[in-house]
Amino acid sequence: MEPLDATFYTTYLLTLLRLEELPEARFLMKRAPSDVSQEPQFHSAHLLLKAAWKNDFAVTYELAQTSPWTSVEKPLVNEYINRVRESVVLLLSQAYTCIGLSRAAQVLGLGEAEASKAFQDKGWEVEGELVYPKPRPAEADEQNMDRIATFTNLVDHLQKSFPIS
Repeated sequence: MEPLDATFYTTYLLTLLRLEELPEARFLMKRAPSDVSQEPQFHSAHLLLKAAWKNDFAVTYELAQTSPWTSVEKPLVNEYINRVRESVVLLLSQAYTCIGLSRAAQVLGLGEAEASKAFQDKGWEVEGELVYPKPRPAEADEQNMDRIATFTNLVDHLQKSFPIS
């Protein structure tokens, strides 16, 4: 069987980032062969993982734009960046009633004009240099609910299998 190449590992790592599976991505880093770790794309994906782990959005956006991605990896990186921006917008809407346009644009990795348009497209008010986020209604996170259900079923199974006397 032929060993897996750097493209496979890089694609897998970027996919895990997109799915927000950071612990699994960290373990992939430990399992990857040393020759794969030396490849520029894999190294860039590793740096993206580090930035994601630290919630360092500025580094995340910079790496996404400046790293040497292949035609296979670039769409995955773009999807990941879009997901990061969606998460940041959600955080902004939960944390702020008013924020400066320049600061909001900075945390999204966009220019002020792009950010202003993006905020207006989301129904937020932009008045001069201030942005007024529109609060989002509370949503049930299905993935977390599935995890809670799985955990509950596991605990129930363990309690039935190993009763406490």
